[in-house]
Amino acid sequence: MKTQFRIENPDDVQMTLTTTMTAREWKALRDQLVSTYPSWKLSTAITNMVNSATKAFSATTESDL
Repeated sequence: MKTQFRIENPDDVQMTLTTTMTAREWKALRDQLVSTYPSWKLSTAITNMVNSATKAFSATTESDL
């Protein structure tokens, strides 16, 4: 048996990119993105991620000792 594998529509294949950077680098990348589709969607996702991390790591709590 002989088979052949070929992607018919490469532009329609879903792909995932995992990127690890510091918050400073994410902010710099966000600031470089243009405000047209699809860049604005990535910019919004970066903003949401950075804001969530900032809230989580900047939270202060008071305690009576």
